[in-house]
Amino acid sequence: MRRRRDGFLLVTVLFVMVVVAILALGTSFTALIDRQVAARQRVGTEAHYLAQAGMDRLKTALFLELSDQARSELFVCGFPPFDVDLGGGVVLREGDTSAPLPFEPVSNGWYVLSFERSGGYYVLTSVGYLAPTRDAEQRSAQATMQLVAAAGERPSRVWDNAIFTQALSSGSGSLTGTIAAYGSVHVVNGDVELVDEEDGLAASGSSGIYNNYAGRSTSTNVVSQARSALGLARTDEQPNPRDLCSRLKIARGDVRVRSNAVGIGAEGDTYLEDGKWVEPSPLAQVQSIKGVYLGSGDVLDQQGNPLSTATQREIFSRTGVSGYEGFDLGFPALEVDFPHSLGMLDALECGLIDPISNEMRLPPVAVGSVAPCFSRDGKSSIEWDEEGKVLRLDGVVSLPPGVNVSLQGRTGSSKIDVLEYEGIGAIMVGTKISEDVASNTGRVDVEMEILPKDPTTNYRIGGSALSFVTAGDIYVDVPGGGGTVSALLYADRRIDIQKQPTIVGSVVGRSVNVHNVPKVAFHPDVIDIAEFLCLPGTVCDIGDFGNRAPWSEVSVETR
Repeated sequence: MRRRRDGFLLVTVLFVMVVVAILALGTSFTALIDRQVAARQRVGTEAHYLAQAGMDRLKTALFLELSDQARSELFVCGFPPFDVDLGGGVVLREGDTSAPLPFEPVSNGWYVLSFERSGGYYVLTSVGYLAPTRDAEQRSAQATMQLVAAAGERPSRVWDNAIFTQALSSGSGSLTGTIAAYGSVHVVNGDVELVDEEDGLAASGSSGIYNNYAGRSTSTNVVSQARSALGLARTDEQPNPRDLCSRLKIARGDVRVRSNAVGIGAEGDTYLEDGKWVEPSPLAQVQSIKGVYLGSGDVLDQQGNPLSTATQREIFSRTGVSGYEGFDLGFPALEVDFPHSLGMLDALECGLIDPISNEMRLPPVAVGSVAPCFSRDGKSSIEWDEEGKVLRLDGVVSLPPGVNVSLQGRTGSSKIDVLEYEGIGAIMVGTKISEDVASNTGRVDVEMEILPKDPTTNYRIGGSALSFVTAGDIYVDVPGGGGTVSALLYADRRIDIQKQPTIVGSVVGRSVNVHNVPKVAFHPDVIDIAEFLCLPGTVCDIGDFGNRAPWSEVSVETR
């Protein structure tokens, strides 16, 4: 009996020992698995944060680059391919992938960066990983983070446009007649009617809003006129910019289409062949404007029904768009006491001002050259060279109160059909004594063509550009109906354009009144000149707009 009991105890002890051993081994195995999982989670987390660190570095560098480019005013319509300075001597080009970059806080931490663009979106990719060296084939962990962000070009601004006007009511004298705008049209208040009649912004024939100088009709002469006024405005660009980034922008109002030919787009372009510019291009295609942007309105047909943007491919209506489209822009009214003392000329000493009529005649009535008339601060000047028949400007000059400007095409007994100018300058005319616009004074009459003496250097810093800024009105009525007026025009009251001139530059008026069939041809370099001269509505004039490369993160994915 005792033997049997001893054998049973032995078996029991052995069984217990086996169970304990199994439990011990199971616990050890579980602990090992937990340690391995924890290690993987730890290195995975480290790889994730490495990818995050790389993404933060790329995102910051890209945003700064976009902001710098937006502030440079060099590009009207989007950004060209560019490099991003990541710091530490590392430069990354759009579409390329960086070499593995070390993350110093982690001795074996690296990340690889890249970014590419799709429309107005940017796709940023950062791959973080742990490895002894960046060339190591065996990576202990890896994490990929991808960010999609929307980035605006910069806000729309006053001098980005062929025409900028405060108020527009079709048929009531705000913008009437037939007009062709080669560049953007920005309206603060009012409807735009695209019609075949002469009571709105007409869309028939060669009129409308276009994205390059060729317009809708290949017979238009705007290409040659703009070329004579601008020349090769940039060394890397055609005389006829292929892309003016044209938009129709209305802050408060509708677009009413009352014609089958809406007049939005551009057909035909120039191309270089055997050293000569030829038009139209055999590859001519419709280059529609970038869109019709409405702050609080619709695109309506003649019955008042909203048009479908899906079927009307030439019209891209977008309501409630992001702030960088600039619908909060108001008309840049002059300040009370304009023109202050900025660049003020002395009427008694300046031979260009007739003391009897109290008027600046350009060219001057008197025969003979007029020595430089300097401003009281000595920083600006204007003169007339009778021998060369050229007006020379340097900086901003302000006329004394009550002095108007008249360009009538005559100097002494000799008739001059074209006023030629050299230098970059602005002439300030009139006075503003209160917020009541009706009390503003100042008038500029343009009754002759205006062109730079040397168009090959026009509209570039170091070239030639002319601007008129008045608290009152500007009237353009070139005899013969046609002709080119190469100038930037600003009026705190009204700009009235008669007959059929081509204005190469930009037109900014509280109201813009059009009679007959004029053309306004914008050029991207207008922006640089407006800033250089600190014209009303520029960053120089009213201060920094702040963030001019809006950044909005759309989605982020980590894997």
